[in-house]
Amino acid sequence: MRSTCNLCLLKSSITKCNLCEMALFKQSILKIKTFVFTDIETTGLPTYELNRTKITELSLIAVQSDHLRLGVFPRVQNKLNLCFNPCKMISPDGETITGLSNFLLENNSRFSKEIVDMMNIFLSQLPQPVCFVAHNGFKFDFPILRLEIDKTKSSLHEDLLCVDSLICFRELLSAVACEDYDSNIENDPAKPTTSYNSYINEAQRLNETTPQKQMIANQNGESSKRMKLTGARRNLFSEKYKLGDVFTRLTNEEPVNSHQAEGDVVMLIKCAATLGEKFINWANTKATKFSDIDPLTAGISIRK
Repeated sequence: MRSTCNLCLLKSSITKCNLCEMALFKQSILKIKTFVFTDIETTGLPTYELNRTKITELSLIAVQSDHLRLGVFPRVQNKLNLCFNPCKMISPDGETITGLSNFLLENNSRFSKEIVDMMNIFLSQLPQPVCFVAHNGFKFDFPILRLEIDKTKSSLHEDLLCVDSLICFRELLSAVACEDYDSNIENDPAKPTTSYNSYINEAQRLNETTPQKQMIANQNGESSKRMKLTGARRNLFSEKYKLGDVFTRLTNEEPVNSHQAEGDVVMLIKCAATLGEKFINWANTKATKFSDIDPLTAGISIRK
C-alpha cells in the first residue's frame, strides 16, 4: 500500500501533492542500466543571446553501467553525433571556441522532429532505464535541448532520466578530499595529545588574555600543523569544477578536444569511469526525469 501525507488524504485518490509524487517516483526508479553521456555546442551563451541560443552540435555516447563500474574506459560504446544548421548567426566567440561556423554548417539539416525521432530510436535500443549525463546539464545542456525538442512539437521518452555531473563531482570529490584530510590528521605524528577542540579553546583563551600574537606549540616545540590543515580544508571548496579541471584532477591528463561535443563527452566518460561505483551509486539516488527539466525560455534566466 502506498503511503501518502496527511494533506493527500484530504484530496481525491487521483490528486497527490508534489512531495508525494516525487517520493513515489524515487521509489519506482530502477537501477540505471545505461548512461548516455551528453554534450552540446551552441551558437553562443544564453546570457548574451537573450536565451535564443541554438544547438550546433550534439553528441550522445551510451555506456552500460556495468561496464562503467569496472573503473576503466569502456570498450563498448554506442554513439550518435550530429551537427546542425542553427539558422542564426553563430557568435564570434562561439565560432572560435567550437570551431563551427555558419559556413561549415550551411548544408547541414536543422534540428527537427526527425532528429528527435532518431534520438528516440537510438535511446530505445539501449538497456533500460537510461540516464542522460551532462556537465552543468541542469543549467545549460538540458534546458537548451528541451527547448529545441519542444519547438518540434515532439518529445523524448517519458521515463528518460538525467543527472548533472557538475553537482556529482562537487559532492564526491569534496567528500574524498575531506576523507584524505581526516586521514592526514589521524596519521600526523606531530599532532597534540589533547583533542582538537581543547587545542582551539586554549588558543582562543591565550589570544583573549594577551594583546601579543601567540604561537601555540605542540609538545615537541614545533608549530602545529593542525592550523595549516584547517586552512587546507577550507580550500577544498574553492576547487575548480570545470570539466577540463576535473578531468586533469582525476586522470592526470591534459584536456583533449575541449569544446568539441564528442571530445567533451569522452572526457566526461573517463571522469565517471575513474569514480566507477561511487558515480553509479550517486546517479541512482540523484536522478530525475528529463521531462521535468524546464526548457530555456526567452527572457527568463536559467541560472538559479
